[in-house]
Amino acid sequence: MTKNFTFKSPPRGPVYVEMLQAGLEDGATLLLVVQPSLPLGGNGSTLLASLDEYALDARDASEWPGTRLLSGTARVHRFKLGPELVNKLLKATESLLDWQQPNLPEDLCILRADGTPWLTTISHEGDAFLSLTSDEAEKLRTAHPAVMEWITPDEEENAASRNR
Repeated sequence: MTKNFTFKSPPRGPVYVEMLQAGLEDGATLLLVVQPSLPLGGNGSTLLASLDEYALDARDASEWPGTRLLSGTARVHRFKLGPELVNKLLKATESLLDWQQPNLPEDLCILRADGTPWLTTISHEGDAFLSLTSDEAEKLRTAHPAVMEWITPDEEENAASRNR
């Protein structure tokens, strides 16, 4: 059973770095989304090309963690999460909510090995949250206290089903 924790403000700088590093501990894959209605700029295209070696698959989908499109599809890219991938992400931007087209792909998400979301981002809405088990929350509190200071338990029961 997980509980959602919403960020009080968008993680930036050292907290963003620490949050992505914490994601390495519980996450297995990472998602990035490209909307067909808005061309991806040079920086985003270059970044996606540099992530090819970590690519697991890319598919057209109308739904991914935190988002359900009312119509159409977007391209959801799935990558194997690891330290080198995180380093490339950290070079691309210093803030979690900078993951928006046209500059970068959207909606960076970290998934556990079972496919459930650990980190969900709905960038254009300015929304991001962690879905943590009690053990993961305790581990985060102990190993990454700076991240825990930036989040608050979400009282909204359906946080994970937020729609676009």
